[in-house]
Amino acid sequence: MFVKRQPASGEPVWGETVTIHLDGEPIRAPRGETLAAILLARGTVATGASAVTGAPRAPYCMIGSCFECLVEIDGLGRRQACLVEVREGMRVHLARGPAGAFDVSPGAVSPAREIPGPVLATCDLAVVGGGPAGMAAAAQAAALGLDTVLIDEQAAPGGQVYRNVEAVAAARPGALEALGAGYREGLALTARFRASGARYRPQTAVWSIEANGAPGASLGASLGLVGPHAHQ
Repeated sequence: MFVKRQPASGEPVWGETVTIHLDGEPIRAPRGETLAAILLARGTVATGASAVTGAPRAPYCMIGSCFECLVEIDGLGRRQACLVEVREGMRVHLARGPAGAFDVSPGAVSPAREIPGPVLATCDLAVVGGGPAGMAAAAQAAALGLDTVLIDEQAAPGGQVYRNVEAVAAARPGALEALGAGYREGLALTARFRASGARYRPQTAVWSIEANGAPGASLGASLGLVGPHAHQ
């Protein structure tokens, strides 16, 4: 994620923009930026409050490692704003109150709040995390004939090590070169994963894992998923 410094005064110079809605207010934002970057750029520092002390919380790590930037996006609560790119029509609600609860008053709730019911889907192997190890495991499992699903909270494969390597290679090849050979190795791995046939669920978090069957039965588990792609 890259944020361009804007002039101290006057209209910001942006390329293609989208319109998002922050607590009902329309806001113009440059396409491709994360929601957290946009909130900080417009001076919206506090995105929520501590559930323990009520102290304001704000985006901190900007890479998805902490949970300081949780907001409601299109009806899904507690999404990490630093991991979500703005898109046209996105509706965002900030956490309200000393306990960090989300505003669910009439008029504040997005029509998208209605979440689809459980979808029964099966696979031979579910891999959680789209970093180097997750991509390599999923690609190898798929090559061995296993029906494999890679579940990743990020928007694209790469994890912390190869974060956004595909996007950087496509849009900023000079930056790819500057980041070194180690980072460039991620391109080959992501390409191998993409071509493996393993299914990919980006922007999806695993919130529960439950064992299936009685003791001694064949191994199996049910995963509870949350995210815009969790029910695909």
